[in-house]
Amino acid sequence: MACLPGHALTTLHYIIFKYAGRDQANGVVDWLLAHLEIVPQGRKEFVRARSLGLEDFEDAARAGAAEAFGYELIITRDLADFFGSPVPAVTPEEFLLDRWPVHNDSRHAEGVATCDRSKGQDQGSSAQSSKP
Repeated sequence: MACLPGHALTTLHYIIFKYAGRDQANGVVDWLLAHLEIVPQGRKEFVRARSLGLEDFEDAARAGAAEAFGYELIITRDLADFFGSPVPAVTPEEFLLDRWPVHNDSRHAEGVATCDRSKGQDQGSSAQSSKP
């Protein structure tokens, strides 16, 4: 299951609202809530994010959430932002090609990364497994 850090919902809503209007923004947030796990982030995760030494705090918050909830990967278009992250980062292309190879490749699709709910995630909340 794919996941999204909680702080990203408000950021996405703000950006979409600004450029496409309230109805679009609400629709996207509703879709995300219906299809993704939402990772709760509290003081502990943000303190850890500050200790990671990543240049951008938002990226550090994603890496800290990924680590706290046992994610396998962070999927990003900018790998340099996650240099030094405790969770490996891959591009969307690398992620998809690794799981659904093209051509007659002998590898098989293993499916998407999954959230490890045993790492302290509240069963009633959502989380993100294909790293934030």
